[in-house]
Amino acid sequence: FPKALKVDKGVKLNWNVHFGVVMDSALAVFWQDNGPVTMLSIIYELVCEEWKVEREKQRPKETNANTAKVHVVFGSESRKKLKISKIIDDYNNNMNGVDIANQLQSYYSGAQLRSNSEQETRRLRIIKYFKLSDQCFVSRNHFAIWKRDKCEACRW
Repeated sequence: FPKALKVDKGVKLNWNVHFGVVMDSALAVFWQDNGPVTMLSIIYELVCEEWKVEREKQRPKETNANTAKVHVVFGSESRKKLKISKIIDDYNNNMNGVDIANQLQSYYSGAQLRSNSEQETRRLRIIKYFKLSDQCFVSRNHFAIWKRDKCEACRW
């Protein structure tokens, strides 16, 4: 992640502070929500004027760390229309399985991949095969979704 976007833990930022840089044709974005959010994208760019969208957001649960920020942004309202970055909005609303690979991998922990018998070894080979198949399918699916959705409206 670019050093220009790294923020020290002691630095207090207001809600919805965001900035980004392009490095090697990839966009790196920092956004301050309840906590810092960082993203990398090869789809979005920093050239379009319409990089923010207005969405109705629910007031987040207050904690010791965010109480002041929440009061500044929401006041006494429980919901409010706010402008957020399009990349964040698209991730929240159109994830389409971005995190499925990690979820699928979690089903088969390293402890399950040890065998004591020939039958278990065969079973584990089958599990590994399906795990690899899932990875290939998920990666192929991500590419298909990206290719389908690649359009000027999706660009920053």
